[in-house]
Amino acid sequence: MAYADKLRAAGVAVELEIYRGVTHEFIRMGRALPEARRAHADAAAALERALHT
Repeated sequence: MAYADKLRAAGVAVELEIYRGVTHEFIRMGRALPEARRAHADAAAALERALHT
């Protein structure tokens, strides 16, 4: 969160999503964790928004 705050302060557009109850490396566990699949979809949507603005 502190990193996101510093980026915002520097004028960088930031989207921050907190996925509670998962380990640091959870995003690699897409086959096992619904939270990881949601994070993949969230990241793809954020990238699409960033590229189409």
